[in-house]
Amino acid sequence: MKKPKMTLSFAVVFLIALLAPTPSLGAETSSTKPIVAAQNAAQKTKPRIRFTSVPPYGSTKNLKGQVYNVNPADYRVAVYIRVAGGWWTKPYWARPITYIQPDGSWVCDITTGGIDEQATKIKAFLIPKGYKPPLRSGQSRLPAGIRKAAVAIATARRSGNR
Repeated sequence: MKKPKMTLSFAVVFLIALLAPTPSLGAETSSTKPIVAAQNAAQKTKPRIRFTSVPPYGSTKNLKGQVYNVNPADYRVAVYIRVAGGWWTKPYWARPITYIQPDGSWVCDITTGGIDEQATKIKAFLIPKGYKPPLRSGQSRLPAGIRKAAVAIATARRSGNR
């Protein structure tokens, strides 16, 4: 007699578990709160770079940006522009990195020669202090090494079509 009773108890527990309400996808429960908190903390501490001011196409104004979640003294910014189908190191070949201010802000002159004001794409890579960014002088692609070395990347597109 005990065996059928256990089977019935198991069936009842199974049925209750099956019918119990479950949280919808993405909903937080007390058991998921630590996971969600850890994901949010990781996003807040992940290194980031963004543009705060992108000069319009045709302009000779400076590119400006901001980095987050890094010690500015330990990182630099490598900037490249795409002009007439080729990538160019900015601001200069002799100085291919941009220093970051203690508050995380940075400024780069992206119009240092030729027809730089006609750049249609701008990329900024947040790189470790000792890394030497590969130089570009019109090559059709950026080097893969810069992407691997960067902890964050910002991209802007500009157009001469008004």
